[in-house]
Amino acid sequence: MPVPGLDAGMSRASSSVLLKLGSKYLDARDNPQIRFRDAPRTGEKCTLRGHLFLLCSGDSRSASSRAKVAIRHIGSRCRVLRDKLLAMYDLFPFYEHPLWRAVRGGALSYEQVIKAEVQHWFRTRTGQSLRRSALDAAQKISPAMFELLLETYLEECTADESGPSHLELIERLVTAGGFSAAKLHDVRPTPGNSAAIALYRDIGSRGAGCHMLGAGAVEFYYCRLSPTIFQAYTSIYGMTEFQAETYKIHGPMDYTHAERAFAVLDEAVALHGVQAIEDAVRDAFVATSLHYDGMLQAATGEFSYWNGRIG
Repeated sequence: MPVPGLDAGMSRASSSVLLKLGSKYLDARDNPQIRFRDAPRTGEKCTLRGHLFLLCSGDSRSASSRAKVAIRHIGSRCRVLRDKLLAMYDLFPFYEHPLWRAVRGGALSYEQVIKAEVQHWFRTRTGQSLRRSALDAAQKISPAMFELLLETYLEECTADESGPSHLELIERLVTAGGFSAAKLHDVRPTPGNSAAIALYRDIGSRGAGCHMLGAGAVEFYYCRLSPTIFQAYTSIYGMTEFQAETYKIHGPMDYTHAERAFAVLDEAVALHGVQAIEDAVRDAFVATSLHYDGMLQAATGEFSYWNGRIG
């Protein structure tokens, strides 16, 4: 959300106004989440959703500008690879996962849905640290990747006047459904969820580009699934739109996250290699299916695993 008066202050700067983040720099003029008292000055501290940073001057083109160029100039080789990566969804087409088929068909009870969503909360809480680790790794190797990951991290993992974090939205869903907030921190993951988290963590350990493309490929399809969950939760299970809001906003939001990821596909390949990116995307689809297995395990008490086949 842009801050009133910020753009005017930025236009008066004669050179880039950079945030110093360790040994890297982020152009403050391209990020509307940055708060200044007046026009920014070199050496002045500013806040980015509660985190303090130091301003430095510079003349380099911003990371976001490079990212925008990358979006417009994805080469044919990367377009072919993008299609190949997205086709891996067919290994585990999670729109058809038994969990979501049961939800859309009203086959689970309200209490079972809440038990499943508690596992969603657990995985999301763990995922915040994985996103931060990927952000820290990107900061060391790629300004463009770092800035795009930062935007996604802020949208997913922090809260401000624009809205709550993803974790807070899921907590709202389960507590409105009768699950005690005090008991959330005593929750243990189901076997499927444990396996999913371990695989997500392993993908991230392979490099920031592996994390970003793996997550982006999943989000490309999740943005289509999310509205159907919202519809089922509000029309079949009687949730209010406020309670189920996380599924309402993650349609358009996750599409944006996916596009950010694929905007740096060429750079991710240069850093990690084609095979590593392909493996990361494949494993991200597997991990997502395991996560939904874990949610269904919590709902039913049965430790089953979907093989990806429909019907």
